[in-house]
Amino acid sequence: MIIGLGLAVLELLTATPKFNVDNKEVINLNGQVSTETQVIGSNILKHGDINVLWIHKSANENNNASDFYKFRGQFLPVKYKGMSAGITAQHVDGTAFPAHSETGIVTRLSGKIKGNFGKIDVRYFPETNTFDTYGFINFNLGKRMKMVADFLADYNPKTNKGSLRPGLYYKVNDHLTIGARYKFPIIDGKISIPKKEEKKCFNLTFRAKF
Repeated sequence: MIIGLGLAVLELLTATPKFNVDNKEVINLNGQVSTETQVIGSNILKHGDINVLWIHKSANENNNASDFYKFRGQFLPVKYKGMSAGITAQHVDGTAFPAHSETGIVTRLSGKIKGNFGKIDVRYFPETNTFDTYGFINFNLGKRMKMVADFLADYNPKTNKGSLRPGLYYKVNDHLTIGARYKFPIIDGKISIPKKEEKKCFNLTFRAKF
């Protein structure tokens, strides 16, 4: 038993972390440009990952400049087939965002659907009673047409407020992706389409990954 435990610990400590830098240039119809930079680490202690996010929105005649920061760590040691579960912790801060830290639980589903790989993380933070979800799927439309569909969502059952942001992108190559996304507010538990805010909600996205 002691030998088995020692081998398990050794396996965790010798796992080789992998890191990617993901940079997006996002332009909405109001002409505001946002730079979203992420450092993504995976295979940390074999079952862990980190995500460091910085979003800078430039100033223009309609909007002031702003910044948003997030650091998130996850550890998912419980695995069964295509599902894994564990704990998550994050710290967020920003120009118009109150700084706070919180911990929660996370569940992940991943695998292939007709040969197309997809993954979804669902997180719950009890302190703020908030669900936070991100998912994506890669798929091919022919030999040279590689696409990615994703969505980002958050929801607070107590306030019945949140947001849903689906996106669709074309992979030019392994490092460059272009596409579009739209952010829908969730008000009173229903997805709304804000007529006055449409230009802010629709975004063109250019992504470089290294």
